[in-house]
Amino acid sequence: MRILVTGATGQVGRNLVAQLQEAGHTVRALTRDPANADLPAGVEAVAGDLTDTTTLETAFEGMDAVHLITFGGDEREDLTNGKEIVQLAERAGISRATVLGGWEPTNVEEALQASSIAWTILQPAEFMANALDFAPEVRAARTVSMLAAYPSAVVHEADIAGVVVTALTTDGHGGKAYPLTGPEALTLLSEHISSLKQSVSRSSSCN
Repeated sequence: MRILVTGATGQVGRNLVAQLQEAGHTVRALTRDPANADLPAGVEAVAGDLTDTTTLETAFEGMDAVHLITFGGDEREDLTNGKEIVQLAERAGISRATVLGGWEPTNVEEALQASSIAWTILQPAEFMANALDFAPEVRAARTVSMLAAYPSAVVHEADIAGVVVTALTTDGHGGKAYPLTGPEALTLLSEHISSLKQSVSRSSSCN
């Protein structure tokens, strides 16, 4: 399949690009800065900004499927042009789409649900990479400061990408929303310590 990945340089996007390519699919990656995207050889990086629909037409041309995110810009604000993005995908002949859902329904999700595209919404509980937010404090003071003590089951970005690959490339997932969690609900402190260790371990194994 020919698949466009938006958010291709993000935590999920990089894993998704790599997994799709490894599975033998033709991957086009949307990024605002192709020259500095640092994507695997053979991946086509194209310039485009999700906040400006006029920059996206070339990226969508010739694609069979697309993975969408619901935010853009330097501040990662929610997109307001979801309807225009989805209409562009329809005109390009795209038949399948996945989207990383927000905490509440976004206009990208709503536009997909009203479209002719077979959509799948992925709803991760919490990204494992969020644990890296604690890294500066850990390095500087060997402490972790937080207010919350609620349990949560974080999920690794590579595992989220794996679900996206399945939803985009196999039948039976259109019109469905999948909540995604890790294997165990942990309190925030134990969760992030465990997540940080696993993230470092995964990173080290890739080097």
